Amino acid sequence: MPRWLLALLLLPAVAHAAELDEARRFTLEGRPRQFFLFAPDKSCEPGAKPAPVVLLHHGTGGTGRELVGAWRKLARKERIILIAPTGTGPYGWIPPQDGPELQRSIVEQVAQECAVDGRRLYAVGFSNGGDHAFYVAISESRYFAAAAVLCASLRPRQFAMLDLAPRKIPVFYMVAEADTAYPMREAVATRRALNERSWPLQYEQIPGPHRYDEAFTERAWRFLKQQRLEREPVFVPLTGQWLRHALR
Repeated sequence: MPRWLLALLLLPAVAHAAELDEARRFTLEGRPRQFFLFAPDKSCEPGAKPAPVVLLHHGTGGTGRELVGAWRKLARKERIILIAPTGTGPYGWIPPQDGPELQRSIVEQVAQECAVDGRRLYAVGFSNGGDHAFYVAISESRYFAAAAVLCASLRPRQFAMLDLAPRKIPVFYMVAEADTAYPMREAVATRRALNERSWPLQYEQIPGPHRYDEAFTERAWRFLKQQRLEREPVFVPLTGQWLRHALR
């Protein structure tokens, strides 16, 4: 086979090799963990420009893979690194074993091989993963730049977290009008709690039942990409006052 033809046949494989799209396993505090990683073309090459990171949190019964699928096309276009851990709680996620130490650990792993913009880390979640995204974003408001939540809510006993947070983290919050898992009264109460405390909030309602809506991906990113920490991220391990507000 002519060398030029062999080189031409190898081009697609070379281009694909520059993109990371895989499942990974590691151990955290003696417990086996899994996360899915998507890093767009050239974001993990020497000298690459730092890319924003979206940490995706799946709903009950998920693994993270499906949310990477929902965001992959946009991530290629916008050059976003996607990280989607798998939760271990009975409904998906339970602090402290599922965060926020988990999220920090994974970000640090990925940052060892890819160019990560530490001031543009975003917590995103759907359903029970949205509950968890609320929790990790509020408890680590100086670590995450912003959060985006779909079809989830804060519990009334968690409203006090908003008064503990050292920073009012910007939130994009989308709810479904016919959601029976998270009825509108819960969404309205969550929105009211945020508004009463003057948190930066973009709230949107969409028709339909409890499900992942494709419109969320584009609208959430439109909001998130405008948010950036003014200083380097600060991570503070959870204390008892935060664990009191964790979901069980």
